[in-house]
Parts: sequence; structure tokens; C-alpha cells
Amino acid sequence: MRSVTTLLSSFVMASTALSLALAGCSKDEAPPMTPAEAKTPAAQNAGGQLASAYCDHEQRCNNIGEAKKYGSRQHCMTVMGNEAAKQVNHCTKGIDQEDLRECLTDIAGQDCSNPIDDMMSSKECGMDDMCL
Repeated sequence: MRSVTTLLSSFVMASTALSLALAGCSKDEAPPMTPAEAKTPAAQNAGGQLASAYCDHEQRCNNIGEAKKYGSRQHCMTVMGNEAAKQVNHCTKGIDQEDLRECLTDIAGQDCSNPIDDMMSSKECGMDDMCL
């Protein structure tokens, strides 16, 4: 009888140990990690200012209106806002305001023969300079 009691006790202890071990593994899984959202208030503000400057340029160059590159100022702001956001949203620490001003000044001074893509990638508007 003693061997049955010993065997039963061993079984109970092993079951308890296994239950405790499994209980420790049954934690809810954490959701997958994703990169932090990069849009800082400064980046959002800079994106809006850049879009406005690009659209001012497009307006000045007669590229906004019916049957033109942008059907309206709002259309331009939507398109250029998306492009500007791509430029600045990776600036997780913020925007250097002086470099932003230099970029805005550069855009305002561009003539109509200069494509927007060239302005976006210019030295004055490069994100390596503009991001803090």
C-alpha cells in the first residue's frame, strides 16, 4: 500500500509542478511591435508649410485650375501635402526651423522651369538638414 501512496504522491506533485509550469506559459501574447508613429507636431506643421509653398509655386506658374496639373488649390494641397509628409514624417526628433525657413525661401524663389521634384530634393530642402 505504501508504494501506491508514494506513487500517488509523486503523481500529484508532478501534476502540480506541470500545472504551475504551464500556467506561467499561458500569458497573453503581446501584440506585435510596430515602429513609433513619426508624425511630430513640428513635422505636421512643416509638412503643411511645405505643401503651401509648393502650391504657391504651382499657382504662380499657372499649374492650378481646370485642365491643368492640379484642378484646384485643394487638389494641389492634397497631393503636395502627401508628398511633403513623406519628406518630414521621419523627423522623429523635430524640425530645424531655420532650415525649414531656408527651404521655404528657396521654393518661393524658384522659377517655373524648375520641377517640384528638384525642389523637394534640393540642398535647402533636404531632410538630412531639416530633421533635428
